Amino acid sequence: MGKRSNRVYTAEFKKQAAKLAMEIGATKAAQQLGVPMSVVAKWKQKTIQNSPQLAQEKVDFEAEYKKLLAENAEQKKVITILKAAAAFFSRDHLK
Repeated sequence: MGKRSNRVYTAEFKKQAAKLAMEIGATKAAQQLGVPMSVVAKWKQKTIQNSPQLAQEKVDFEAEYKKLLAENAEQKKVITILKAAAAFFSRDHLK
């Protein structure tokens, strides 16, 4: 087993890593920075908790995401109905 060394990161590095994690995701940010994903995720979470504006943006994004998922499901239903109607009317045309 290898020795684990405790790395010390500056506050600025943590802040930038958290910002990057919010933009591209904690996993990708951790890979790019060479830092464990769990550490980057903690920095991201602390940054969101310490900034009411970021917390509100996260809530807004989650609400928008749920709205878009519902809208997407509705559009899929409409497309299915329209495909069935097109198939029905094209059969009539061939007779």
